[in-house]
Amino acid sequence: MLSLKSLKFKTSPLLHRSVLILVACLMLTSCRDKIDLFEIERQGTLSFSTDNLVTQHVDDVHFYKGKQVLYYYDVDTYEFYNRYLLEARGKDDKGADVILSIEIDFLIDQDYIGVYRPVYEYNLGGIYSINLLNKDSNGSFKSYSLDPESLAEDYLQIEKQSQEEKLILGKFFFRLVCEQDPSEKLTLYQGIFKDISYAQ
Repeated sequence: MLSLKSLKFKTSPLLHRSVLILVACLMLTSCRDKIDLFEIERQGTLSFSTDNLVTQHVDDVHFYKGKQVLYYYDVDTYEFYNRYLLEARGKDDKGADVILSIEIDFLIDQDYIGVYRPVYEYNLGGIYSINLLNKDSNGSFKSYSLDPESLAEDYLQIEKQSQEEKLILGKFFFRLVCEQDPSEKLTLYQGIFKDISYAQ
């Protein structure tokens, strides 16, 4: 009777190679399947402070591509832009609904990095409009837009842009005036947005 210790199996080099290839394929397939399970989705966020309310973390943020527009600097100087709408919805620290809408004109087929202002800059673009809607639980609202007296101070800066992931981040500062009561002013400061997705 043969003992297990005396049994010897002879294998060819070709068989060794085949087994190694099979094991390597299984490992690569297994690793690839596990990597696919850990895809990271970035959530766009926007925050800003004002004189009498704070929106700290708004994650309902969208960046819509609108129509193509023609902007005249003078009779003989003009440029075509793509108009985008940056819209953020949230609540202030009093529980009131807040909607911030910013329309920006970008040069066509260019990156978006730059400082944009209500006064347009040739070969860059500018801010077409801003609206802040503040609606309380009673249904009454106030609407704010750019203050004509402080346009030189207003800006939105796109600091970084990932063309591969189609994401932007940046900051902003605006002085606004109430449309229902022009004597009421509002400052938006420490404005920050990040990981905002865009489509070209």
